[in-house]
Amino acid sequence: MEEAYDSCNTSAAISVYTRSPVKYTLTTAGEYFFTSTYAHHCFLGQKLAINVAASSSATPPCTPTAPTPSSNPSSPAPSPMAGGPSAPPPRKLGSR
Repeated sequence: MEEAYDSCNTSAAISVYTRSPVKYTLTTAGEYFFTSTYAHHCFLGQKLAINVAASSSATPPCTPTAPTPSSNPSSPAPSPMAGGPSAPPPRKLGSR
């Protein structure tokens, strides 16, 4: 299956979902490979590989840790779009 995933070969797919969004629950340990079946989407990187590890009762659950306070709380965090590309405003169909 990994070879088909790497080469974007979907001819022997186990399942094909035609309605979006897809919710897929991974309940068994193993490797899972997901790709888009739309032309060229997989080749452009629209694919996902997931390795589900077997659970172990010997490993305690993770506990989240609180973030450390900032040394300079008065400075604002940068915007996620700061310096990034901006899209042109949307146009209505039929307008020029």
